[in-house]
Amino acid sequence: MSVGPGSPERAPLGPLNLLAATPWSPWPLPEVLETTASTMADVERRAAEGSPEGTVVVAEEQTAGRGRRGRTWESAARAGLWWSLLLRPAVRTDRLGWLPLIVGVGVARSLGRVTGVEARLKWPNDVLVGDRKVAGILGERLGSGDVVVGVGINVDQVASELPDGGTSLRMLGHPMDRTELLVDVLICVAETYRRWDAGDAIEEEYADFSCTLGHGVSADLGGRVIVGVARRLGPSGELVITGADGVEHVVSAGDVTVLLRPDAVSQAGPHERARLEGRVLEISFRGPLSRVKVLVSSVELVFDFPSSARLPQPGQPIRLAFDPPEAIRVFWEEEGR
Repeated sequence: MSVGPGSPERAPLGPLNLLAATPWSPWPLPEVLETTASTMADVERRAAEGSPEGTVVVAEEQTAGRGRRGRTWESAARAGLWWSLLLRPAVRTDRLGWLPLIVGVGVARSLGRVTGVEARLKWPNDVLVGDRKVAGILGERLGSGDVVVGVGINVDQVASELPDGGTSLRMLGHPMDRTELLVDVLICVAETYRRWDAGDAIEEEYADFSCTLGHGVSADLGGRVIVGVARRLGPSGELVITGADGVEHVVSAGDVTVLLRPDAVSQAGPHERARLEGRVLEISFRGPLSRVKVLVSSVELVFDFPSSARLPQPGQPIRLAFDPPEAIRVFWEEEGR
């Protein structure tokens, strides 16, 4: 078993028998493997063999975990929760795109209930705390019509075990017993899924957890970039983006970046204040800078200040006009860097 750098010996998962007396029932108890290439591949094989809905494979370690668009998911031994679930919903096939989102609602609710963290859902498959990814979700439809949803939750990793932008419950100050967390997550996912499969509307619940809806976004569709405001989700779980020209774009897959809203600019960087009036963003900085960069609708504007005489001084504002106001990101470089 591999152990994270500087971390204590990690305990294995405990028995999951108590799930039988919870709302998880009548689904079968999860199967726990010490190591596997991919829990999604394991569940796909079990689906082909006729395993029932609710079949779950959990791995202490994955050597080839799956991520979106052919990426891999890093799965250190006994450091997180890596599991996949077999689902056979009764809904129309055009609604199946909601499944990863439904599972995300269950995961986010459980993380908040058990740890107290404010987990948010970034469309289509990321669970964030702040701006860092603590969990990921991937759904795959099989030829039989079954759906396998894979989940990875970072629990005990240290920074050196995670990719850039990742975090873990341990790093967030919430070390957790993995067995306790897994039981609660599975129950939350089962309850949310069954309500949705029975016809309950989950859209509002998803919106409550979403950090994408209502925000300016940039969607990379593999060579084509759409910038606008994420307005709502479509009937199949697609993201509906209203561009600067007012045209609606329906995005079913792609990499989406949530652009910083003007009222959130003051939360990051050496700002004294940031104020939006109409189409003009006014930023006052606490200290001298050498460069300010602003991303407006995917076009980068760079303002260089090569001499100290021209540097924005503390309290001196920079005024920038842009359109649309939701599609803006601000970067900076401190003097001397």
